[in-house]
Amino acid sequence: MPSRFEIEIAPTGYRSLKALKDKKLRHQVAKVIDGLVRAPEEQGKALLGPLEGMRSVHAARNRFRILYRIDVRNKLVSVLLVGERAPGQDADIYALAQKLLATFMNEEEE
Repeated sequence: MPSRFEIEIAPTGYRSLKALKDKKLRHQVAKVIDGLVRAPEEQGKALLGPLEGMRSVHAARNRFRILYRIDVRNKLVSVLLVGERAPGQDADIYALAQKLLATFMNEEEE
């Protein structure tokens, strides 16, 4: 039996989850997040390019994605962002994640 991981939700993950106004949708996404306690490395897919090191798992009829990182040593899953997959739009979760990452990297350089 795989060992259990702890789940932490980053401030960006919490805000994006809270921004989901539909209670049923929020519940569906939360259920997928809760499922990450077991074998998170076997769920979703590893991301490439600027989002390398993150994973993405589908939620709510594949419309939404949950972006997370895994710290195997500490048995910790960090939920970084929750959002809708909308290719070509500014609201696309992957586009938002890249913008957040770029902002974070700029702040570190200063």
